[in-house]
Amino acid sequence: MEIYQSPVSNSDYFGQNLGSASSPAKPLGIITDLAAAPITSGLRRSQKLSQAQKSNRQQNRRLAKKRHRILVEKVLTKEFLGEYLKAHPSWRRIVDCGKYAAFVKSKGENKAHQANITVFWNEEHERAHVGGLAMCANVKYCPECAPKIQARRGAEIVQAVDFAYKGEPLYYENGEVAYYGKGKLVGMLTLTHPHKRDDAMSFLVKAHSLALSKLKKVRWWQKTKKDMGVVGTITAFEDTWGEANGLHRHTHTLIFAEDTSKLDVERLRQEWIKACKRAGFTIDAETHKNMEQHGVDWVPCCHASDYLQKLGAGYWGLERELTAGAAKKARSVGKRYTPFELLDAGKYKIFQEYMLATADTVQLRWSKGLKAWAGIGEKTDKEIADEMQEHSEPVAVVRPDEWLQIRRKDLECVMLEVLEDCGVDGLKAWALGNGFNFYFVDKQSLHIDDSPPDG
Repeated sequence: MEIYQSPVSNSDYFGQNLGSASSPAKPLGIITDLAAAPITSGLRRSQKLSQAQKSNRQQNRRLAKKRHRILVEKVLTKEFLGEYLKAHPSWRRIVDCGKYAAFVKSKGENKAHQANITVFWNEEHERAHVGGLAMCANVKYCPECAPKIQARRGAEIVQAVDFAYKGEPLYYENGEVAYYGKGKLVGMLTLTHPHKRDDAMSFLVKAHSLALSKLKKVRWWQKTKKDMGVVGTITAFEDTWGEANGLHRHTHTLIFAEDTSKLDVERLRQEWIKACKRAGFTIDAETHKNMEQHGVDWVPCCHASDYLQKLGAGYWGLERELTAGAAKKARSVGKRYTPFELLDAGKYKIFQEYMLATADTVQLRWSKGLKAWAGIGEKTDKEIADEMQEHSEPVAVVRPDEWLQIRRKDLECVMLEVLEDCGVDGLKAWALGNGFNFYFVDKQSLHIDDSPPDG
């Protein structure tokens, strides 16, 4: 897969002198003449990440930016939005995602005001990021919002699975917690349906949901869930697309239960085939045989890592991001693509069809009451996309007009990499050399005033 490369390399950040009125910066904000060795006396620089891990994370960030640019320029065209924006108004926010400052309300205020566009540093994860931006929070189609939201959802899944296996918590007055009683088991059920190249994506998506609905209504399935002592489920919808067979939609469901051994898998295979037939899928003798082999997969006892690996790199969270690619790669033989890989491959019409087919669907579904049972609070995708990383420290405030320049010149990734590689003093030199007037926060007092800085 092609990885987007910045017009400047790490070695370009620092040279011999800062540049001045008599020695101006290079065109397009690309600086090759900066201070000698990078000074890192700003925020403390730790050495927890290897260079390979840091480089991989930065490549992931660049790839997300590249994909978003392709999405805006090649997929969400004026013609496409002109035809479908009325039915799907939220798609407009994808175009403007991360472009402008968000409007927020402080406590006690009735009127919203523009947030500061702020560069943050997270010491724990050695990560720079930008906050205060209006994000679209579209987990299905936005390459920039999806990784952050999926990482948070992945952490929630890990928490739920860990809670299930440990048993019921007992809290002591001193704050300690112990677990007692028998924990639950967690099984993973994968269901897929027959599909071929000339099947419309809209039909496949709707028919798959209908088949799931019909399976849930079967008396045998309802009795089986009762016998298993099912507490709840988490269902993820996963899609790939291939040249030979078109869209391949399947679900991975975690089933939290007292006894996962009571599931009759052979009976489930037959009931799933019947449900697919009633949902409108054409199942001949050959397809019936293939579905008996591949339509149902059941793992009676699994851990969160098994489930998250099925869903791909995006759901693993920050620790997985350091070693995994920017997105899951389709595993099937032949040319198969995950949705974001369609953008890499230039299959823009296919991505447009995919958006139209899946617009009214969810990517992850928890059964009612399961989050409360596991002690997990409810947060919307928008709240996750807008929130800052915990323990992040504000480093600099960027004026809205300068932020637009940074985006226009495609320098956002470069700016963050300077901070990650060279510290606060490196970022100061970079901003000065590029003609940006950042407001750097006093690191002794991490408070940023609500009002933007003058100038």
